[in-house]
Amino acid sequence: MIRWKIEDARKWSCLGRIFFIRHGSTPGNAQGRYIGSASDEELSMEGMLAVKALRDAPYLPAPSELLKLYMSPMMRCRQTAGLIYPEVLKESIEDWREIYFGRFEGHNYEELKGDAAYQAWIDGRGQGDFPEGESRAAFQKRVLRGFDRVVTEMETWTPGETGIRLESMTERAKREIPNAAAVVHGGVIMTILSVYAGGTYFDYQCANGEGFACLIMLDEGHKIHLTDLVPLRAGEEKE
Repeated sequence: MIRWKIEDARKWSCLGRIFFIRHGSTPGNAQGRYIGSASDEELSMEGMLAVKALRDAPYLPAPSELLKLYMSPMMRCRQTAGLIYPEVLKESIEDWREIYFGRFEGHNYEELKGDAAYQAWIDGRGQGDFPEGESRAAFQKRVLRGFDRVVTEMETWTPGETGIRLESMTERAKREIPNAAAVVHGGVIMTILSVYAGGTYFDYQCANGEGFACLIMLDEGHKIHLTDLVPLRAGEEKE
């Protein structure tokens, strides 16, 4: 879906549309565990069935509408990508592994509630670094590095040398906007959107198999903006 609302950005270029999809559910997800980069879980049976059903979800693009699918190299993302889009060209982005949760990795609330470090993290509304884990700053740096790689490739897909200029957008040009998908972790989606679409990290939480679609824009200074955000979830219809 495209909503052209950018009245003050007619000189911006549109590189394409990207569909961010969170992977299907794993056993650890169902148990409320912190499943990060040290937990390479497979999808649960329930997760597999739910992901297979997404092939008919009205809020996801058809395989023929995608030029490429990017994904985290972790098993749960590779399985999800293969089940939804077996026929689409795929590329693994190493920098899109989930964050390492450190002492919390593999545990859930019931197992951690007596841990003073965990209680301190909870009291901080989950915004601090994970004890003995990967820092949020390091995680953000590598996730954005991976996204830069995707943006650089998408620049080669768009018509012309600089993408599709909004000031000269036609109906035909709208149809020519390339689509890509990204099957990744919730933390990856939350990081990219909070940096380039505005808002806070927790504004972009989504359930397994859900996510967001948006346009990738470059302003005149070649700065990335993600606009025209559309939730991808049950009950949301593509326009």
